[in-house]
Amino acid sequence: MWGLRLLRKARPFCKRPAAANHGVSMRNKLYKAFQDESGAVTVDWIVLTAAVVALAIVAFASLQSASGGVGDSLGNYLSTIEVNAD
Repeated sequence: MWGLRLLRKARPFCKRPAAANHGVSMRNKLYKAFQDESGAVTVDWIVLTAAVVALAIVAFASLQSASGGVGDSLGNYLSTIEVNAD
């Protein structure tokens, strides 16, 4: 009985009052969200990192295509050389 009485009195998840926004309109909330610059540095770093990764991919692709002919010619040259097993 004593435990049930405590459960009835302590209700942490009871309903909130109807005016929970305290007069703050959605327009004011959006205005404040757009004015907040706390995440701007994070966005800058993400954009900068994406640019560096894209540049690395482009450089790798161009080097890979340019070095393909060198590898083929080196392979042909090495296949023509005779090795003496004396």
